[in-house]
Amino acid sequence: MKSTKHVLAAALLFAAAAGCVIGAPSRPLTDVSGPLPTLQWFIRLPGPIEATSAEKEFYDNAQGPEMPSIPWGGLAGSRAIYGWVARIDYNMIEEIIGFAIEATITNDSYVYDGVLAETKGGNDHQQTAPDIAGQAIEVMRNTRVTASFADTGLTPDPTTNIHAVGYDELGWYCYSLEEPPLPQPNGDYVVPTWDFGTIPPGGTVTRRLEFVVSPPEPPGTRLFALLQLSNQKTADVLANRTTSLKISQFVDTLFGDDGTAWPGPIGSSSSDVSVFFDSVRVGSLTVDYGPNTPANHFWWPGDRDPNEMFQLVATADRTEDIRLQSITLQAVGSGNDATDISRVELYVDRNGNGLVDPDEPLIGSGVYLEDDGKCVISIFALPGYLIPAGTSVDLIVAYRMAPVIPPWSNFSFTAIEAQAYGVTSGVPVSINGLPLYGCWKTVISTPAKVTIGKAKQLDIGSLVLLEGKVVTAEFWGSFWIEEIKRAAGIRVWMPSLENAALFSPGRFDVVTVLGRTTLAGPEAAIELLAISPAPLSIPTFPVGMNNRATGGRSFGIQPGVIDRQGPLPPLLLSEATNNIGLLERTWGRVTWVSPDGTQFWIDDGTALWDGTMEPTGKPVLGVCVQVPTDAEPPGKPTYVAVTGVMRCKYNDIGLVVRWLWPRDRWDIDLIPEGPPPE
Repeated sequence: MKSTKHVLAAALLFAAAAGCVIGAPSRPLTDVSGPLPTLQWFIRLPGPIEATSAEKEFYDNAQGPEMPSIPWGGLAGSRAIYGWVARIDYNMIEEIIGFAIEATITNDSYVYDGVLAETKGGNDHQQTAPDIAGQAIEVMRNTRVTASFADTGLTPDPTTNIHAVGYDELGWYCYSLEEPPLPQPNGDYVVPTWDFGTIPPGGTVTRRLEFVVSPPEPPGTRLFALLQLSNQKTADVLANRTTSLKISQFVDTLFGDDGTAWPGPIGSSSSDVSVFFDSVRVGSLTVDYGPNTPANHFWWPGDRDPNEMFQLVATADRTEDIRLQSITLQAVGSGNDATDISRVELYVDRNGNGLVDPDEPLIGSGVYLEDDGKCVISIFALPGYLIPAGTSVDLIVAYRMAPVIPPWSNFSFTAIEAQAYGVTSGVPVSINGLPLYGCWKTVISTPAKVTIGKAKQLDIGSLVLLEGKVVTAEFWGSFWIEEIKRAAGIRVWMPSLENAALFSPGRFDVVTVLGRTTLAGPEAAIELLAISPAPLSIPTFPVGMNNRATGGRSFGIQPGVIDRQGPLPPLLLSEATNNIGLLERTWGRVTWVSPDGTQFWIDDGTALWDGTMEPTGKPVLGVCVQVPTDAEPPGKPTYVAVTGVMRCKYNDIGLVVRWLWPRDRWDIDLIPEGPPPE
């Protein structure tokens, strides 16, 4: 018998997350009880008879409130198996002598780990199958549609007047002539079967199934009315619910599938066709933020190129190896993505540090063709970058910037889509985890790479880059850094609590700071724009000096401090080298404690006076020390040695004076034997 195939396949891809209700169930045919055969058997026509088998049966369970609260049908529902009468042939007296059904199978397989209750199926051979447990997205290969309402046209004594023509195979039906069944039930390859080929997840295949009606079907019968209704209304006449196991009845009754739970005549299996296939599981790819994905940052000409924007982790599930083919980004930001970004690149981050290192391979690239447009990063090597089943790979998305970009342009993106194929299944896999959001990059003018001392000599508002500085202290939205060789220190000011939460270096961290020079009161500072911690920590010891050596004279934007306030004796300015911002250690006798207990003064005999007076009118001599929040001020006349950051403040008449800030109570040491030797 000659085969007449007309197959139309459309790979309609969709993403499916585990546990979602998005498909029709299928049952493994090995999961049955009773005598053989456990599989569904077929023979191919024409040519030598060769028996083949199918692994699974596919169903079109309905959606609706009358169904149990379990994931029965999916997106296609009862139309996962759908057919309508596309043509009717009549004889001269208006009897139906033939018709054609346009049959469509939609692979809406899905992921579900539970049990689909109330699905036990059986057949006339007294085989039964338990409830369906677990579903998976899978490729339907060797898909076959069998019409149990029609015979092959070869039966000597047909039990139906519907005879199939143009079919490809014969399906084996096992039936009994008596109840209970005979010890050796009868069976034969008698059910017409059509080959629908391979259907990927989300895909459809449509074929026209041809039938002759002999003897003809006269007007007024149920079958006559059903065929005409389907032809006029494109009503569905094909159904296979999970109460059917294999070809459960032959010859069956052709009926309309109205989308209810159990259509068809009372006592039927609610199936007039059966659909079988060989399963190939389809994997999935999950993407997520990498542990070292870059933070929002500034960039300037001459900075890192390529510049890292995003680290992601791509994980293939255990089903199959996966080949990543592309990632699509949607650009946002004030900058012009088409002109300011030369290329977007994708690297394998072998060491997972979130940086593009010299030995790490470039595996894909793309460009933005328009501002705020999309960039498709395509993998160079075809058919894609291999991610073995059950493994992960760290990837970095990096920008190469144009030579000239307007300052304060900013750039970011959202990863909105990815394409990947299963190595075994050969079809697109589902992508889980998108969308993901990249960091923000802001372009600035090239900063001056300077020392802390040089930064203090620049004008207020100068853009500076201080590389490799040690954090010595942190207080309330600011931290202090100094040169590793302790030559100078400076305050780094974070102007908002948001920045304070974002940038929180620890004591002794080695950092690189980008910012603008400024004054915080009389204290020179850096207004922080960005910070880059290094994986390094250096314990830093304070510089020891007597009271007079602390503070120092004016230096650049940093005002000097006074040694004594006038007028009697006259105003005396410090002549020491400026060391405001440095971690220092000095000592002396406690000369005064403020009434609120927040400050105390120490004097080592140099008799410095910052203008503070006791209530009696007596000058308070020494260096002002801020009391840490976890400490109590020492009582006078105790001798102490204090470690802290040397700061400065205005006194009551606007003169700049010393202000030593210990970091905690452990920075204040009592000296019971008196002052230390000089």
